[in-house]
Amino acid sequence: MSAMNTTQPQITTRNRKKRQKKRVLRIVIAVLLLALFVVLVQTDLLFNLRYLLAQDLYTSQHRYLAKYLVSSQTLAKIAYEFEHPTVVNLFPGGSSSDYYASSATPQEVNSALTVKTLQIDGFTAHEIFITHPSWLQLLPTLGGPDGRGLTLREAMSKYHAVAGINAGGFNDPGGDGNGGTPIGLVISQGKLLNPSSYLAGTNQVMGMTQGGEWFMGDYSTSFMLAHHVKYAIQFGPELISNGQVLVTGTDGWGYAPRTIIGQMKNGTVVFWVNDGRWGNGFWDIGSSLGQVAQIMASQGVYNAFNLDGGGSATMMIHRPGSALSLVNQPDTNNPPYGMRFLPDAFLVIPPPSQ
Repeated sequence: MSAMNTTQPQITTRNRKKRQKKRVLRIVIAVLLLALFVVLVQTDLLFNLRYLLAQDLYTSQHRYLAKYLVSSQTLAKIAYEFEHPTVVNLFPGGSSSDYYASSATPQEVNSALTVKTLQIDGFTAHEIFITHPSWLQLLPTLGGPDGRGLTLREAMSKYHAVAGINAGGFNDPGGDGNGGTPIGLVISQGKLLNPSSYLAGTNQVMGMTQGGEWFMGDYSTSFMLAHHVKYAIQFGPELISNGQVLVTGTDGWGYAPRTIIGQMKNGTVVFWVNDGRWGNGFWDIGSSLGQVAQIMASQGVYNAFNLDGGGSATMMIHRPGSALSLVNQPDTNNPPYGMRFLPDAFLVIPPPSQ
């Protein structure tokens, strides 16, 4: 009994010392992290890293956090770059010939869709190449409960689409991704669904005329309707115009998940969505607009236009005979859907086989 009584205080003392060491270690780590934060925020050390992070935050739903990384003057510069992108007013011609505009078998649908995945330093990108531009439509995805839009999955099922991506921006005051109120011009099936408005970052539009002409630029609603526009969406900026890359670096938009729509000279439509914000790991930060533009241009994309990205960036495919599947990993805040509620989407809808 006396031996047990002697050992117990020794064990208790050792445990107390271990706990004290852990507490000291936690305090030291906290002090070091605080010191690192002060160095990063209050000094010029690693300014470029802070600048890029601030750009990324400014283009996200957590814009208010950017002010903690840079000075008010630098934040004003970021805001100016974001709100004043390059505008190029062009109305280039596209291809209107499409042998499968009125009928397509399941085999022809499968051969018309090519899916690629790119592993780039800093992000994972996904592309769908659609060889028949007449199958592409910009359609509203409103009509969900509580005034919200539909998810891309719901929209794909509703319209019997074989591929799709999110399209324009929407009013989201609570940051919940409800997608019930589109922001900016929306023309669908030749009808004006939402008027043009000022968007933070752009006043640009892109779309296609009934004759198959791809267009991008700063156009009025009356001008587009007079030119018999099939569909149009307001967002931006333009990334590639007539084969010329228009953006370099981040162009004020930071690194983030992206949704891009493009077209090659032969009329093939290209969907691009890349992940980011650490969805696939620590180094998965997302892409800059310059990176996307350079990659797509190297693939032969002749025109490309930036759409709503961030948590809205979503891509799905539904090949004949296969299940509807999500291609990317959206950065979203809407469980259990795993994707945002959207006001509109670009959908690939082939004609029924005859």
